[in-house]
Parts: sequence; structure tokens; C-alpha cells
Amino acid sequence: MSTTKSIQEISGGGINLKSILITVLRRKFTILAIALPIIIIAFIATLQSTSSYHASSQVMVQTQMPENPSFVQQRVNIDVVMSSASLVATSIPVAELAAKSIVDSIAVLAESDPSFAPYNTVADITELLLFHVSSGQIADSEILEIGYSHANPRFAMIAVTALTRSLITYNVTSRQNPLAVSYYTDQINRVQADMDSLLILREHTMEAAGLRLFMDDAKGTANQVANLEYEFDKAQSERVGAERNLSFLKQTIENDPDFIPTSPNSSSSLLISLKHELLALNNQLEELQLSYTDDSRLVKDKQLLIDATTTRLMKARSDYLTGLEARVEMLRFEEDVFESALTERRLDLLNYPSFRRELDIINIATKSRQDLLERLQSKRGEVQLKVGMDDRINDILMLNPPSISGFTGSGKKFLYLILASVFGVSLGLIIAIFLDNEDHRIHSRQEALTYLRIPVLGTITKKKG
Repeated sequence: MSTTKSIQEISGGGINLKSILITVLRRKFTILAIALPIIIIAFIATLQSTSSYHASSQVMVQTQMPENPSFVQQRVNIDVVMSSASLVATSIPVAELAAKSIVDSIAVLAESDPSFAPYNTVADITELLLFHVSSGQIADSEILEIGYSHANPRFAMIAVTALTRSLITYNVTSRQNPLAVSYYTDQINRVQADMDSLLILREHTMEAAGLRLFMDDAKGTANQVANLEYEFDKAQSERVGAERNLSFLKQTIENDPDFIPTSPNSSSSLLISLKHELLALNNQLEELQLSYTDDSRLVKDKQLLIDATTTRLMKARSDYLTGLEARVEMLRFEEDVFESALTERRLDLLNYPSFRRELDIINIATKSRQDLLERLQSKRGEVQLKVGMDDRINDILMLNPPSISGFTGSGKKFLYLILASVFGVSLGLIIAIFLDNEDHRIHSRQEALTYLRIPVLGTITKKKG
């Protein structure tokens, strides 16, 4: 039996649990030398890392077949187009557009989060965006997901929103003829300046007429005047009705002093109650008079009660009439208030026709420039020169708005540390098994008895010193 063979070959078996345990015990320092640095590096990296939020948005990439003189119908390779769109989404031009759009937002964030203070230029913000941005195709679809991870969830949302909009903008502007776009942009700026001047003139005209608040609060408008006229007529009719009712009641009481006014509302409920009470007392008196004389005590007591109830009833009637008189005065006051307000609003409208004419002229001029602005913007959108973006990409549309889609917290960090530890120990164990497999030496008396199966006459120990 050759002594150059490994111990496993000599024993006639492969790697088993027993041999692994022996290897671990024998090569423990080798395993620790390999695993410990990996675990320490992973531990330090975990401590230095921070929790991060992942924001993402999804866009639809609409494809088209580029112009081709060949009569052979070709198909667009979706995977190639989506790969191209993904690279553009994480490119420097798109990141620069996004950085320019969020410079002010970074300045605001820096006030509450000092970590954003160093990022005060477009170049710095561009580098920050490119460092954490990701982009990829979802399955085999035409949907592209743009993601951004950062410790600040608010900035993660701001960044992914800016990157998504910049990708859409870049897709449009990179196809445009720069000279034509510049011309139409200049014309649009001029028209917008004219519109701003007209709006300022309109405001000055309103202030000169003293009617700015009038326009803002709808003061003196036809609707308000109509409402005031309605309220005035209503108050006037109620006042006239109340006066006629009061006059009728007074005339009726003058003709019939015993008349008691009644109405379905609660104001005359006391009168109705006292009237019924007096009627019941009179009926009781009549019954007593059938059995007793008028000078009897029962009849006299009942008569006193009737007189007291009558006095209360007359007082309640007088109070009722006083209440009606007070209501008439209140309605007359409301009528005067509405009439005064209506007169004031009508006076406000005296200068309105001339003011309206001036305002209409300004509005017509503003409307014509708005129409011109729309035509110029439409014309600028029609000018396209197919450069920059992939010709096979027709349009990029926002599919799902940006949202927070993930969070890497302490739990995941601990998991990463465990995985790194398992990896380090596994790597150390594999190397230890390899070294042990290549080691053809017998290390102990027991191994000689086990693997060679021959008597051991003696052992020579390693001499120290």
C-alpha cells in the first residue's frame, strides 16, 4: 500500500462527518484565520452602514420600428430597447437634468439634515444621484422600474421623482432640432412676457378703478345685487304681513274685547292654554250655580279663580301683541339694512360699465396671446430630430407614481452579518478540508492503528527547543 495516498484513500472512505470533525479540530486555527477577517470586515461594514429607504417608480416604454427603406418587415427587440432605456435612465445627462431640478430642494433639506450641506452644486448632486440610482426591466414587459435608495426617505422620493421626469424630458428634448426649439422657445418667452405685462396692466386698471376687492369678493356683481334685492323684497313682504296681522288683531280686539288670538306657532301657546283653562272654569261655575246660590263660598271661590285666570289671559294677550309689535320693528330694521346695502351696491356699479370695457379689451388681448402661446408650444413639440435617444423608443409614459417600496433596517443588517459569518466559516472549512486531503502524514498513534491496521511498536515525540 503506497504511503503517498491520502488518509481518506487509505481508510477506503470519502468525506464523512467524523473526518470533518477531525479536520475542524486539527485545522481550527486555519479556519479561524480565514473566517475571522471576513466576519470582522462584515461586522465593521454593518456598523458603518445606515438604514436606507428604497423609492421606485415605473414607466412604460413605447417602442416603434425605425424608418427603414427595406420592404422586409422587422421586429423590435424588446430586450435590447429596454436595456438601452435602462442605461439612459442611469446616465449622466439624465442625472444632470434631475440635479438641476432639485437644487432648491437640496438646499431646503440641508437646513434639517446637515448631511446634505456638501451637495450645493449641480455636479455634486449629479454624483449623489448616480451613486444610488438603479434601473431595470420588469420581467419581459415594456415596463421600466427606476429606483433610488437613501437613508432619508424624503430625499429618496425627491430623487426618484426627478430622475423619472428627467428621463421623460430627455426622451423628448434629445429628439428635437435644437435650432428650431431655441427659436420657438424664444417666441414663447416673448409671448409669456406680453401676457405678464397685460396681467399687470389689468391689475393696475382694477386698482385705479378702486374695484380690486370688488372683483375678488364678487362685490357689486349682478348676482349679489339680485340676492340683495331678493332679501329686501322678502323682508319687506314679511314686514307688511306682520303689520297687517297686528292691525287686524288690534281692530278685532277693539270690536270684541274678549277676543283671544290664536296661531299654530309657539308664541300663542300660553294664550291657548289660558283660554282652555278659562273655558273649563266657566263650565265648572255653571255646574256649581245649578246646585248652589251665587253667594255661596264655592261659587265665590270659583268666581275669584275665574277673575284671576282672566287677568292672566289679558296680560298674556297684551304681551303677545307687544311681541308682534317688536317683530314688526325688527322686520322694519332688516328691511332698512337690506335697502341700505342694496343702495350702496348699486352706487358701486355706477363706474362698472367703463371699467368693464377697459377690462374686456385687456382680456381679449390676453386671450389672443394665450392662443398664440398654445400654437407655439404645439409647434415646438412637433419639431423632432431623431438623435440622442434610441430611434426604437417612441415615447416614455409615467405608469406608477414614485413611492417608497422598500426599507433596509437593522434586521436585514443582522441577516447580512450572519450570511457573511456563514460564508467565512464555510470558506475556511472548505480550505481546511482541501489542505487536510493533501496532507499524507499520520499525526497520532490512533490514526496509525485506524488507517494502517498494523501494530505500532513505538512513537517518537517532537523534540522541543
